Amino acid sequence: MKKCRLAQATVESPTVCPFSAVFWVVVCWLLPSVACPQTIIPLDGKNKLGSVSSTEKPDRYTQADTLCYQRWVGKAYIALQNDSFPQAKSFFEKALQAAPRMQSNVEILFELGQLEERENRFDKAMEYYTRSLHKNPRYVKSLMRRGGMYLLLKDFKRAVDDFSSVLYVEAHHMDALFFRGCAYARCGWVDQAEADFSAILQLAPLDPRTHFSLALLDLQRHRPYDAWVRMNGLVSRCPNDSRYYATRADAAEAMDSIVLAYRDWNSAILLSLNDISLLERYVDFLLRQGDKEKALEVVGQAERTGAGTAWIDLVRNRSRQSRKR
Repeated sequence: MKKCRLAQATVESPTVCPFSAVFWVVVCWLLPSVACPQTIIPLDGKNKLGSVSSTEKPDRYTQADTLCYQRWVGKAYIALQNDSFPQAKSFFEKALQAAPRMQSNVEILFELGQLEERENRFDKAMEYYTRSLHKNPRYVKSLMRRGGMYLLLKDFKRAVDDFSSVLYVEAHHMDALFFRGCAYARCGWVDQAEADFSAILQLAPLDPRTHFSLALLDLQRHRPYDAWVRMNGLVSRCPNDSRYYATRADAAEAMDSIVLAYRDWNSAILLSLNDISLLERYVDFLLRQGDKEKALEVVGQAERTGAGTAWIDLVRNRSRQSRKR
């Protein structure tokens, strides 16, 4: 298996409007711990006690083999309860060795994938999820995790395939619809993305992440007023979310309503003073407006917060060059 790198892109996609390159990165905050190295994976097994195989048929194993298997699985889940992750992994592996044909190994391979993902070993996590799916190609949890990893690895076609497989099993799986919509949108296939997001709203009319994503689609399709109206609804329902103000500011700027854009950027920054990515987007906005003094002031704030030196030097050089003109 090729090495997994979160920065690699493996899909040739259609031409996408510049909005998508900026905005669909924002959607990553919606991923519920899917292949995200900054997030601790919520292990499913921590909600379980005992063995997943207590009622399983022996499948040609002796009673002694089955009891040995159940003992290792039970120990693994107790280790998960105690946050003893290396020990849990060892016990799961011993269970696989004791009874490699047990049907419940689908779940064990999934748990091992999560343990590897938690340690940022994405190659190994993908391997476990794939092994789980070899045993049961319709195992939804492994399809969702692997699809999420493909999405963040920018392997969008494979992400679409996995989420589509989930929807074949569960037609109204909202997370599968949502993340497939994100993959479609990132490829520039906005009609398919809109269809998935609209299907979610049939099930949950006020779902905020879906309305947010539809606003991004509106921006991608150069429909800033539609995006602005949709973001108005989100801001009124979620007045403390800086990302909503920032996206509404982008829509206002696209409509040439610069005063409204400034107002929303001020609200966004006040809510998230230490959000480096937000500060960087705000600086770009200020430079587009020719507001160099304010941009440099915000750069100083970003520098104190921990922004990268390369970006800081780039902004300062852009400001100096604009002054010479």
